[in-house]
Amino acid sequence: MGKKTSHNTGVDTNWNSGELHFYAVGTGYIADTASMRLWNHGDMETISSIRAPIFYDSNDTGYFCDPNSRSHFSGSQAQVLQLDQNISQTGANFNDALFVRNVASGHFSQIGMSTNDSDGQHHRVSFRAYKSADGQYAGEFRLALRQPTSANHTERLKVTSAGNLSVDGNITAYASDIRLKENITPILNALDKVLKIRGVEFDWKDECESLGFKPSWKHESGLIAQEVQEVISDAVSPAPFNNEYLTVHKDKLIPLLIEAIKEQNQRIDMLQNTVDILTAKLNTR
Repeated sequence: MGKKTSHNTGVDTNWNSGELHFYAVGTGYIADTASMRLWNHGDMETISSIRAPIFYDSNDTGYFCDPNSRSHFSGSQAQVLQLDQNISQTGANFNDALFVRNVASGHFSQIGMSTNDSDGQHHRVSFRAYKSADGQYAGEFRLALRQPTSANHTERLKVTSAGNLSVDGNITAYASDIRLKENITPILNALDKVLKIRGVEFDWKDECESLGFKPSWKHESGLIAQEVQEVISDAVSPAPFNNEYLTVHKDKLIPLLIEAIKEQNQRIDMLQNTVDILTAKLNTR
């Protein structure tokens, strides 16, 4: 069948390959390159965009892509969704990808970002959402990083459903540089302040969980926030689960304890000096 025109389009077929071609009409002519092709095996090819409000899986309309709303994809061990960008640099092939996958054997789903170099190593970073092995959706968030000299991932950060955070390395935060401070004075009467704070053992009340706080242990040792607040107020702040309750930043007590030890040591030195004087007097009798 030859090229046929109707208004602003042209159509022809290739009987040997079983193709149907659609052509766009320019100014007084029909373009030589087909704007869209339909193949006999069901594929469609266009030289521009394909537009539709929603795209469905022909085998199961439960899976779909809706650019204006939510989409539903499915997969097994392989990626459920993967976005790639292939780049060639100095002879090496790089594959930068963002992927979503479900790992049934590991009881987690993950979002990963990777760069696949000529060494075959990839998946540099992945964010993982875990469920317990028995299928209960307790939920954990973990951050896994690939080491520079290894293909294996190491989980470096974990947040549990109870709100506990654990990391493998150091946590660096805030600042303490003297160049950022002014009006520097020592803590006065530090020992007296320490003596006003009790170190206690206690049991958490059952009502904690109803307030959104899940202690790691029923019985613990610690401090009383109200007592700390009276002697060093900046060591106390509202609890993260409810602003009506208080929590203690125990690292803020370190300066107080340092100065208290110094004061106590001065008292010990004074007592030692008194003992030395009395001992010397006794020895001269």
